[in-house]
Amino acid sequence: MTFEVILLALASTIRPTSLAAVYTLLSSPAPRRLMIAYVLAGLTFTIAFGALVVWAFHGIAVSSGTDRAKGIGDIAAAVVVLGFDSER
Repeated sequence: MTFEVILLALASTIRPTSLAAVYTLLSSPAPRRLMIAYVLAGLTFTIAFGALVVWAFHGIAVSSGTDRAKGIGDIAAAVVVLGFDSER
């Protein structure tokens, strides 16, 4: 079990709250059931949010602009996404 905890800790280092949640769930009397619920809830939220984003942006033409402008836009969008994802 120690290897799994270390692996989960390494995967969760980007978001410390996830690490705390995983550690708390693993220290409970029935960790398997709680971890399955935790992972399924996260998966459900991710799929629902992804479907919402795909639905919302369906039909937007991304083919306009030069390759350089698209590259700059991609980098700017990635920086914005990383800014929203970081917890302060």
